[in-house]
Amino acid sequence: MDYAGLYQKKLTSAAEAVKVVKSGDWVDYGWCTNHPYTLDKALAARQNELKDVKVRGGVTMWMPEICKAEDAGEHFTWHSWHCSGIDRKIIAKGMGYFSPMRYSELPRFYRDGNAKVDVAMIQVTPMDKHGNFSYALACSHLADMLDNAKTVIVEVNENLPWVYGLTGCEINIKDVDMVVEGENPPVAQLGAGGAPTEVDTAVANLVVPQIPNGACLQLGIGGMPNTIGSMIAQSDLKDLSVHTEMYVDGFVDMALAGKITGKHKQLDKGRQVFAFAAGTQKLYDYMDRNPDVMGAYPITPSTEIPQYFSAYVDNGEVDTEFIAVESEHSAMSTCIGAEAAGCRAISATSSCGLCYMTEMLYVAASDRLPITLAVSCRALSGPININNDHSDAMGVRDSGWLMLFSETNQEAYDNYLQAMRIGEAVGLPIMVCQDGFITSHAIENIELVEDEKVKAFVGEYKPKHYLLNKDEPMAVGAYATPVYYMEAKRQQAQAMMDAKEVIRKVGAEFGEMTGRTYGLIEKYLMDDAEEAIVIIGSSAGTAKEAINQLRAQGKKVGLIKVRAFRPFPAEDICEALKNVKAFAVMDKDDSFNAHCGPMFAEVTASLYAAGISGPKGINYIYGLGGRDVRVESIQHVFAELEQIAATGVTGETYRYLDVRE
Repeated sequence: MDYAGLYQKKLTSAAEAVKVVKSGDWVDYGWCTNHPYTLDKALAARQNELKDVKVRGGVTMWMPEICKAEDAGEHFTWHSWHCSGIDRKIIAKGMGYFSPMRYSELPRFYRDGNAKVDVAMIQVTPMDKHGNFSYALACSHLADMLDNAKTVIVEVNENLPWVYGLTGCEINIKDVDMVVEGENPPVAQLGAGGAPTEVDTAVANLVVPQIPNGACLQLGIGGMPNTIGSMIAQSDLKDLSVHTEMYVDGFVDMALAGKITGKHKQLDKGRQVFAFAAGTQKLYDYMDRNPDVMGAYPITPSTEIPQYFSAYVDNGEVDTEFIAVESEHSAMSTCIGAEAAGCRAISATSSCGLCYMTEMLYVAASDRLPITLAVSCRALSGPININNDHSDAMGVRDSGWLMLFSETNQEAYDNYLQAMRIGEAVGLPIMVCQDGFITSHAIENIELVEDEKVKAFVGEYKPKHYLLNKDEPMAVGAYATPVYYMEAKRQQAQAMMDAKEVIRKVGAEFGEMTGRTYGLIEKYLMDDAEEAIVIIGSSAGTAKEAINQLRAQGKKVGLIKVRAFRPFPAEDICEALKNVKAFAVMDKDDSFNAHCGPMFAEVTASLYAAGISGPKGINYIYGLGGRDVRVESIQHVFAELEQIAATGVTGETYRYLDVRE
């Protein structure tokens, strides 16, 4: 491709480029040092031609030209995702708004279309020979913002550093509508290097001694983080790593002092990872084309599980061999090898990573290896989406693994403690599933169990058969001819059946230790319920609140939360549903069978097998790709059930909740 020719074709002046902006448009300035300079001046020059132009930015480093005029608010409003001192001045002027958000979810706002972008205009580096422009100091959410923009204008600034990254850090000329060669102003600087205050020093003196060798660090904005960084640079600490939202001067001091190696990181080993950066010219010079520094925005909600566990390994808190591999397929293969050799093995994944494991999931189950797998459930691609639903876990529901689902972080923690006991008792691998981002990235108080009690509860792993037992030579994973294959599968099925009682027994023992008892299902206000929903995962919490409100109105409604999806608790569900008039099964996945979701099929098959035909059942597909599940949504389901119970007419059983038709 002729990138240079395409560049010249799209090259225009700032005054010409901003003509695309119309009254009422949403214009996005990007983030921090990427805010446009020349384009901003050109847009301000059109002030009297425009009304109600909404401009979006964040961590603003200088006063935009569009905000300087006395009557600017009659023409432009400023919307900040994250307020700097400049943003606060704009808001105080009466023409600005703060948009509260959780930074990790910002890319999703754009991907889901909740942050409209008519025109995007940002500063970028000069184009390379492959047609790429670097976002430089702020990869952040820019890739998703630009993907969502109707028109993309880039303003080239020769002074911006080129910063390496994996994905979401560059835009190609073919994806740009217009190029403007700006005035090349110096990169805006955030003050650092001044003398620390007494408070900064006092806090740093408290913090730095608490940092161990090999720690992975994140610093914030301001004098105190930089003071901490400078103090670390002068300390005896070594082999530190960086995985931070904001990259500041303090990291440079540490790096130049040889304190940062990243050798103990399991994710992006050896590289300093950041979402955006701002500081002095010293910082920008250090970052320019430095292979040790990498812009990124982590997306897979299971990442933190092995990341935190690796810290336990490095700190000597667990006696575990942490093996870094090149793929999820290899990760499960490693677990299979370790478990077959006689060791306990654990791993974590989500979404497409779980798909990549699929071949080996079947191997692990058929070889009867009780591996524990943490799954942060996330939508599967097409269209690309990184938010929560259950399509990944449900996609492997027939692989032969036990599957526990968690409503809260407390339940996820408790499920992990029980999982090894359950899997090892029946000789099957076990997944502990929790909702990606909703619980995996939520901050929630939980009650921990003392280490010694956990060790006693879980017990030592004493497999009956293992490869390293020299007294009992054996093979694992041997080829099964038709003479043996069905018998092997029948044994797997029996183990799955046997697991029901094991789950109940282990859950009861756990309750004796903690006061939190678990079974295959949880019933909520079901004793006199006339209408009920069957649900799985974190949405059960929302459903309970909806039920509480409806109960206050005198409605006899209840909930069945499925904890164990494999083995499926058919008998328990039948017993819970046999006296209700109508029920709805909520599926956060669609089987695309033109009939129902996976859990509805399981529930109705269970009722049929038990000869229970009284309750009228419907199925709702809900929450796909992270679609919000509101209390009002659940109450709508109950309103439908009340009508079904009153009329006896089910109507369409295959329904979608909160979807635009």
